[in-house]
Amino acid sequence: MREMMRFWIGKNNFYVALQIGMYDNSEVNELDAWGQILSDATRHVAKALALHTNKSQAETVDALFERLLANMEPSESDTGSFQQPN
Repeated sequence: MREMMRFWIGKNNFYVALQIGMYDNSEVNELDAWGQILSDATRHVAKALALHTNKSQAETVDALFERLLANMEPSESDTGSFQQPN
């Protein structure tokens, strides 16, 4: 088991830690893997929000996609550093 992504909020900023390069010595395409990881996370968030708001999961997924696309423009939270694994 491997942690691939961690996200937290502190001092009104978003912080993200990613495990990039795990598939370097593999036949797995990393873009495909991250697509699967992010889609799985989206389904979990949509299911939880749907239960919390009494809306359908499909309706919640659609709303999440709308907001995701609206927030894809570069922002101040894109600043930071990238560190190579040891």
